[in-house]
Amino acid sequence: MRTNILLLLLWLTSWFAVAGDYVIVCNPPGETVKSGQCVLYNETNDSIGIADINSIGHVLLPAFGYTAVEIKADGCSSILMSFSQIANLKSDTIFVKPYVELSEVIVTPDNVKDLGNRMSYRIPMADMDRYSNFYQALNEIPHLTILPTGGAYYQGGDKIQFLLNGVATTTAELQTISKEDINNVEVYRNPPAKYIAQGIETVIDVRTKSNLTGGNFGLNVDQAFYPVMGNNNAALYYNYRRSRFSVIYTGFIQHLNKYQQNEKLEYEFDGVEYLKLKTGEDSPWHKDNHGVAFSFQNNKPDDYIYNLEVGCGWNQEKRNAKQNVVSDNYEFDAVNFLKTRYNRYTVANYFEKHLGKQDKYGSINATLSYQHFDSRYNSSYQEFPVDEAQDIVNNSSAYKTRLDGVFASVSYSFPRTKVGYFSITALDSYDYSQYADSDTPFFQKTNTFTGGASWFGFWKKIQWSASMQIRAEYELTTMLDKPYTTVVPSPDLQLRWRPNQSFSLTANYSYSSNLPSIAELSETDQWLDTKLVYHGNARLVASKSHNITLTPVYNNRYFAGSIDLIYVSNPDMICSQYMLTENYMLETIVNLDSYREFAARLNFNIMPLGNNKLMFWNRINYADVRGKNPQYSWHGTRFQWMSMLALNLTKWSFYAFYQYPGKVIVGQTVRPRGQAWYVSASYRPIRDLSIGLKWFMPFGKQFKDSEYTIKGAPVFHETSSICKDYANYVSLQLSWNISFGRNQNRVKANYYKGKDDAGILTK
Repeated sequence: MRTNILLLLLWLTSWFAVAGDYVIVCNPPGETVKSGQCVLYNETNDSIGIADINSIGHVLLPAFGYTAVEIKADGCSSILMSFSQIANLKSDTIFVKPYVELSEVIVTPDNVKDLGNRMSYRIPMADMDRYSNFYQALNEIPHLTILPTGGAYYQGGDKIQFLLNGVATTTAELQTISKEDINNVEVYRNPPAKYIAQGIETVIDVRTKSNLTGGNFGLNVDQAFYPVMGNNNAALYYNYRRSRFSVIYTGFIQHLNKYQQNEKLEYEFDGVEYLKLKTGEDSPWHKDNHGVAFSFQNNKPDDYIYNLEVGCGWNQEKRNAKQNVVSDNYEFDAVNFLKTRYNRYTVANYFEKHLGKQDKYGSINATLSYQHFDSRYNSSYQEFPVDEAQDIVNNSSAYKTRLDGVFASVSYSFPRTKVGYFSITALDSYDYSQYADSDTPFFQKTNTFTGGASWFGFWKKIQWSASMQIRAEYELTTMLDKPYTTVVPSPDLQLRWRPNQSFSLTANYSYSSNLPSIAELSETDQWLDTKLVYHGNARLVASKSHNITLTPVYNNRYFAGSIDLIYVSNPDMICSQYMLTENYMLETIVNLDSYREFAARLNFNIMPLGNNKLMFWNRINYADVRGKNPQYSWHGTRFQWMSMLALNLTKWSFYAFYQYPGKVIVGQTVRPRGQAWYVSASYRPIRDLSIGLKWFMPFGKQFKDSEYTIKGAPVFHETSSICKDYANYVSLQLSWNISFGRNQNRVKANYYKGKDDAGILTK
């Protein structure tokens, strides 16, 4: 009894010492505020309560149970105060500063933290509310650019893996998650070893608040009705105690009716010269890609996570390109037909366990997933001469594939030590592919095992990351005389000097190897012309690549920029090549004897207002490339430029995007980039609803993409794809998020969904 009385007195003492009726004063002009809120946070930065500021500027804060308070007084800038700062106040008055537009975007220690192996960013709600959904709000992260169409670039690179609370997520989920559930965003420029093994350059981990309950529905729409083109998704989440249920739908629809395929062909076969000019006519081209994923999760914070996901998807593409052909003074019609479809099924398990409080003994995670593809392929080339003396050409190909894959991984992260972070990883991927064809059916077995370790350390202003992977690859196929095996070390070394928060200089070296896919190995004919065929190459071998990169990075309130200086040596690079065979001229895929590339990638964002309300983003790529094999050698350049101007206000957002018609050379083929532009505007009548319109290529007549062969190639083949549907169309954009209760957006399974290889190779 005496003990209970002492505890009660101690509690009352702490209450009167810390708790109190505080007055919030906006200074200058020195007046009490009229309304607002104080959000309470615990040691893990989760919001655990709200205290309202009343009409006379008073707020009652509790005595204990929190570590920080964010004061959001109306008309004033938000401030974050620790528990100790509140407890040590010499009076009952808390002073805040008037709201100033530019102060919203000043990078402060509370919003940006250097955690050694990653950077942590906290995006204020006022900034997130200027965007249609949370995924677009990621533009607030320095050097990260999210396009209105969904494309993502970090320092100009697009090899990004998004995570939600440490595990893999999708664009659809980030577009439908509630902004209120976001705590902070962590950026790993040197990702963990298991991501390096998958070719990932940057990992962006979105961390949500814990102890949330209830459900959430999110809808993201980008739909045009004439022509019918849409990229839409919807998600429903519900949380009950430790369990979370979710269903996510994604859908891509493209129904074009004014697609034209123009070609110029010039080659000689068996003493006959083939010269054809093919003028495309308006033709249909339809694409449909839909997917649904169901998941269940049981999660005990800071202890364990288990997630089961079952998904399915279906894809179909149909193109019926009509052409008018002129050859040897004859004029006739032709049709180039292509139809593919596949169904995809996935089952995935993810498990994570924290060993000891705050990972005292480290943590372990494991994945196990299965993926199945059923694919169908049909193509044909037909000519319909008007002269009976001419032959009627009717060539066709058809096949189907079945692909089954199993992926498993296990990783152990050691507890942090004085010399940094250590982890070990083991991954294994097994694929079995069956290729059914009336002429040359074959199968392929591939097993890839990767084991390795990584170490991230730092000393004063220097950081380093070292990862060593050993990849053992085995491939057996009926198209090869003997199994293909290789064991390749894959090191990745990174050294970074960061003298201050505004500047860093990074040097990186990596070595990797990649096996060809079943689609690239398949040799089923796809007829392009009377004596011209396209197919893969069963003799392809793995390509190996050395990459060296030097990257200076600089950012402040008005400018964020980086430039990657890159050297690539890829002696076994896989690229297309024309050659003469016994029965026809062939366009196929080969391994080069040597390939080297000197490249520069410039990425910069100008913010003239000192924040992201107005930003001008640019991405410029340039490269000098050389390659050769016994048949030929080539030298060319690559140039690409894309730019975006964005204005994000409280209720309105405006975007203007432009892609310059640059040029890419790969092997014997030069590909000029298509020129494109669009503008969009959106309005947010309420907090979680955004309605807008996107006008694609306003005042344009057509979108054109093309390619042609270099001089010296045995076939001169120039093609241009013209799509009148792409130009001058308007699509409706809608983002809507509805929460019932509190949305507990926890984690989602982190598993490798396969190679995305449905066994379909198209030209």
